[in-house]
Amino acid sequence: MDGMTGTQATSYSRWMLILRAAISVIIGIMVLVWPGLTLITLVYLFGAFVLVDGSRWLPASSGHMASGP
Repeated sequence: MDGMTGTQATSYSRWMLILRAAISVIIGIMVLVWPGLTLITLVYLFGAFVLVDGSRWLPASSGHMASGP
């Protein structure tokens, strides 16, 4: 998010939050609609979600830690 103004960064963060919520809701609906899904399938879906989400936030958090007080 380097080079973004405060308003752009807030808008981008809000968009990412909405995307994360939508993915979580879709996974929840899949669990309710297809109860035959196995636990391993749910683990893979959740793992992919966490991997993508974490890869988005890891670079941002490392930049904040390096700046220091």
